[in-house]
Amino acid sequence: MKRYVPFAALFAVLAMAAPSSVWADAAEPGPSAIANYIQNARTPEDHEAIAAHFDSEAVQAKAKAEQYNEFNCHHSKATELQKSGARFADVAAKRHCRKMFRYYLNKADENRTLAEYHRNLSNNLGSSAR
Repeated sequence: MKRYVPFAALFAVLAMAAPSSVWADAAEPGPSAIANYIQNARTPEDHEAIAAHFDSEAVQAKAKAEQYNEFNCHHSKATELQKSGARFADVAAKRHCRKMFRYYLNKADENRTLAEYHRNLSNNLGSSAR
């Protein structure tokens, strides 16, 4: 439950900052909703909210990567593969955990880059409005 609280708070901020037509069809910001919000973002506050969303996504991806980096991932996956009768379960489990670890680290980096981009847009729009 704790990991959904920041996401819920972010959604509330996005919902308040977004024009009502942007969120009319979406109950929560899914991939298409955030893409629509990005497409319709006009103000520095819009871009700041988008940056906050991507920061939140990056933190979640980093936490997920850490789950795959721990010994527990390798051990539980190896046990699961052994029960299913897979050959070389230990090797396959290590490969799986490394692959998932890299995937989520890359996802976190991508989200941080997107957050930085939208924060820069927000700063540029804010300075040009003055």
